[in-house]
Amino acid sequence: MTTGDRLVVVVCDLTMAYNERAELHAARFKNLGLTSFGTTQERAVMRLKKQFNVFIHTHRNKGVLEKTLNDLGATWYWADQYPEGAPAYENTNNSPSKEEMIREALEQTHWRPATPTTATNNQLAAAA
Repeated sequence: MTTGDRLVVVVCDLTMAYNERAELHAARFKNLGLTSFGTTQERAVMRLKKQFNVFIHTHRNKGVLEKTLNDLGATWYWADQYPEGAPAYENTNNSPSKEEMIREALEQTHWRPATPTTATNNQLAAAA
């Protein structure tokens, strides 16, 4: 099995922020430099998972996935080596259609920046 065929699992710190004035949720994987927004927490996380998927596949296709994850200090495993008893991970390989990606990108550009009023931190294990 080649590296390109193996599912990679990354354990990320998921930060959620909400701003009532802008009615906007933000989801962030700080250690990977990924941030997404949505009108609901679920939409923000869904978009973040799509960004994660693109991040993994882009670096995999360039042949620098392992180096990039190591350089970022990410906690990651090949799925077949994921520790037994660790929290379950979610496979993010459900690719959206081109039309869905365009629609979501357009929706995401209409947010109003504002100071977060609430924020929470969690961990999420995602795979692609």
